[in-house]
Amino acid sequence: MKYFSWLILIGILIFISSSCQNDREIAFKELTQAEYTRQADLSGISRWLNHPEGDIRLKAVQVLGALQDTLYRAALANRLSDDDQQVRQAAAFALGQLFSPTAANALSDALNTEREKAVRLTLLEALGKSETSSRPGWLMDYIESGDTDLQRAASLAAGIMAYRGYFPTSAVPFLAMRLNMPTTAPEDMWPHAYALYRVGALASFNDLTTALQRENLPANAKVILLKGLGQLGELIESDRFQENRNKEGFREIYQNYRSRDYRELISRHLQDADGYVRVAALQVAAQMKDAPLQNEILQLLEDPYLNVRIEAVRSLATQNRWLARREARRLYREGDDWRLRGDALALLATVQPREALENVKNEWLDKAWPESYYAIRTLENIELTEDKRQMNEADEATRLLMQLADNGTISQTTQAVEVLVNRSRPPAIEYFLNKLKSGDMAIATIVSGYLGLIKPRPVEAVQPLIEAYAHFSAPRDLEAMAPIISTLDSIGSADAAEFLRGQLSNPYPELRQKARSALQK
Repeated sequence: MKYFSWLILIGILIFISSSCQNDREIAFKELTQAEYTRQADLSGISRWLNHPEGDIRLKAVQVLGALQDTLYRAALANRLSDDDQQVRQAAAFALGQLFSPTAANALSDALNTEREKAVRLTLLEALGKSETSSRPGWLMDYIESGDTDLQRAASLAAGIMAYRGYFPTSAVPFLAMRLNMPTTAPEDMWPHAYALYRVGALASFNDLTTALQRENLPANAKVILLKGLGQLGELIESDRFQENRNKEGFREIYQNYRSRDYRELISRHLQDADGYVRVAALQVAAQMKDAPLQNEILQLLEDPYLNVRIEAVRSLATQNRWLARREARRLYREGDDWRLRGDALALLATVQPREALENVKNEWLDKAWPESYYAIRTLENIELTEDKRQMNEADEATRLLMQLADNGTISQTTQAVEVLVNRSRPPAIEYFLNKLKSGDMAIATIVSGYLGLIKPRPVEAVQPLIEAYAHFSAPRDLEAMAPIISTLDSIGSADAAEFLRGQLSNPYPELRQKARSALQK
């Protein structure tokens, strides 16, 4: 009897083990399929989100994060209180990847109760991707905290917010103070520098300059600081700033920007041992239009690092035109790398368009992608100017761009179409309507955005847009579908209105909401 009891027990254990194994196989198969197709049934995936096994819940959360669909926001928010730390951290990351303000409250609530630092760091970054307030209380609390890791995460979140267009300007003085505190280690400076770079406040010019003079800075911190200074340099060189440069608040910044100390600081970084730092310093020097720095830019045309040589070529475009023409011709003729020759050709187009156009026709039109990228860039630079003699060159460049858009890979076509919609004299609307037939999401997004800006309203575009829309399915192609609805709304014909009314029953909530908003205008 005892023997049979053992057999029954072993059988039950084998059955349970087999059942769990089958469950695991089914779960990972379904979840992998959802990730691959970029579509998941919420009722079906809820089973795996609430599964007893942590690794299955983790996989389900990771898949929903990859889909980046606000439809799953509530389901992901529920996992912020999961017993498994890995699941909570994955849920925080996934909610951040929605880049939706609707996730901010759930993330903020979780941050108030979470005890594990690793999860809190992820929650802070996710809040940076979701928050829309210009004075978020949580941001200041963590920037001012005594924990270095939390300070860094909060500063990074502030930078992400600014990158999204929500500028936490109230945090700038605290970020600047944290950046230049003697107790802030050089390797901990980059998140604070990144936040100031993304906010782009002129008031932080002196703070970024001071930080760049710090000893033993790692290369990544130098690059970010230089990018921030380059962005502010562009503002300082703008006509608006120049009109006010002698006013209080602007005068000191301008004097420091034009000082010998600042020029020498940039010069030192043009000679930095790290190639990425030299590239970033070149971008700053290009803004300054400083004669002594021109000689250093010329020397970097012979730099052993290809990216530095390419950036030096680009920097010449903002300097002396005669010098730019001479060096562009030389590098195009003698360059030992197609990328360097391509950049030289694109530079030549800005100072000698006819010569550059002939070079494109003779050598670059038949090149395959990615080399053809430089043909597109060169033709993009041959645009209408005040010189009426360049009209023929600009029109011919447009025709060649159309030729490149009609032939080659989808990458080449997309790049060429993106340039064509921004031409001063673009092709006829029929050309772009024909491009919609490609069924490509990127091209549909570019073309629909362009059609929505045309005046007078292109009523003839309504039917082609509706037909293009029918090729796509949400959420996989949401990036193309939402702009088409917006464009149909802006055109505003009877056919467009009828189509929008039909979208009120679309199973995807974001598209329903867009259609409803359009019809309520």
